[in-house]
Amino acid sequence: MIVLDGNSLTIEQVIQVARAYEKVKINSKNKRLVDANAAVVEDFVKHGKVVYGITTGIGSFSNVVIPKEQVRELQKNLLMSHSTGTEPYCSDDQVRAMMLLRLNALIKGYSGIRWKTLQRMLFFLNQDILPLVPQKGSVGASGDLVPLAHMSAPLIGLGQAKYRGKIWDSARLHSKLGLKPLILEAKEGLALINGTQQMSATFSGGYS
Repeated sequence: MIVLDGNSLTIEQVIQVARAYEKVKINSKNKRLVDANAAVVEDFVKHGKVVYGITTGIGSFSNVVIPKEQVRELQKNLLMSHSTGTEPYCSDDQVRAMMLLRLNALIKGYSGIRWKTLQRMLFFLNQDILPLVPQKGSVGASGDLVPLAHMSAPLIGLGQAKYRGKIWDSARLHSKLGLKPLILEAKEGLALINGTQQMSATFSGGYS
């Protein structure tokens, strides 16, 4: 069992998870940091503060203020609009490495993502529920936005994932497992996709 704390993960441990199916858990001490910053984001929305990517649009729409009742829709739309990659797909071990590395970054507690969302990501990783992530199409300017959107979409019941050797529509897979797809709160879609974990997974695992 590998315990993630956001600071001590090694390349050897990444390979253990990616190739040898090593199970993972998150250090319980990280929950305090995650919860504290999620509460800050919640407070921004509650009090109508104008904060980029939380209560405003993204990029050229940064001057558009998003009403409270649409902040969830914005985060869902971020995943949908960036899920534009093309085949071939990343290998299973690459996807496991991506998921592990993204978790390791998010548990630091800086992004405003909720503990509940991290726990669902952890469940997917440990149960070997692997999103189909296309190799081609990464934006690259501010991270692996496209592949990370494909990696994250199954969390909310979109896209496809591999489970026990079969490709599933993620909404059907949630139903099979007795789960409800996550509903992303403010900032969470942006937090999920704004990283470099496809590149990091590729280089740390020696993939081509």
